[in-house]
Order: sequence, then structure tokens, then C-alpha cells
Amino acid sequence: MKKTKTLLGYKSQGYKVETKEEKSEFYMSEDLPFSWSDMYGDLIEKMSANFYAEDPTKEIPKGMLLEAKTKRKKDKKESKWIVDEISSSGTVITTTEYKNALAQK
Repeated sequence: MKKTKTLLGYKSQGYKVETKEEKSEFYMSEDLPFSWSDMYGDLIEKMSANFYAEDPTKEIPKGMLLEAKTKRKKDKKESKWIVDEISSSGTVITTTEYKNALAQK
């Protein structure tokens, strides 16, 4: 899909994905100073399972996800992801302050 729209002042590229179980439409912007891969790294494939369902070699679109809608075909239930604010507070989280599997030594 070559559809674009402006979300929170950022030009966003639209994508559609359809699998046997779901239909999804989402918008990503490359105009932000951070991206989906910056935020989630290797977890992208796990968090975007429906995007890879039919073709696991597919490259994830670049940018930051600003809006997404997924509808299951079987029961018509929908889920939505909508970013309603972007802050430039500059907060830094230091993982060494936490005891978990992701903490670095």
C-alpha cells in the first residue's frame, strides 16, 4: 500500500498485511529521531508476528510505529495501537540499576 498520512505532525507510510487469521494496517514514520528497531531491537520479529506469518524473510518497515489496527477474521475482534503523544524529555534508563535478564554487568 502506498498510502501516507500525517500523525502527530509526522509523515507516516501505510502498510497492509493479511494472513490466514488476521488483517492488519499500520503506519510508520521515519521522521522521528528514534525508530521501532531502536526501541525493541531483536524483539521486533516477536512483537510483529503477523507481519512475518506468511513470509518470514520479509523485512520490517523502517521507522517508528505510530498507529496500527489488527482484526481477526474468525471472530472479528480488533486491537489498536495509537500513539497519542511524543515527548522529548530525554529520559535515560540504565539497565544496570535493575535485576533482570536484560541487565548488563
